[in-house]
Amino acid sequence: MFFVLFRTHGDHKHCRRVFQRALKAVTDWPESVCSAYENFEREEGTLDHLYIARMRVAEVREEVRQPLLIAWADVWSCVLKVHSSLSLIL
Repeated sequence: MFFVLFRTHGDHKHCRRVFQRALKAVTDWPESVCSAYENFEREEGTLDHLYIARMRVAEVREEVRQPLLIAWADVWSCVLKVHSSLSLIL
């Protein structure tokens, strides 16, 4: 990840930009970027930077959470249908 390179060479401004881009672009495991961004701002940024990071991370986590909730609702509805059909057999 690019932010490791920017972070090790002390360029916090560009590191912040990479994190903000990554929050918008990463689809396979956004939680890892969210955690890394929060940790970066906690260790290197000001309170204002940390606040902004947490707001952006909260938006990303909410976007990720919504499809998961819908999927789990579908799974539970299937489980309940199977359970009720088994109850009728027994």
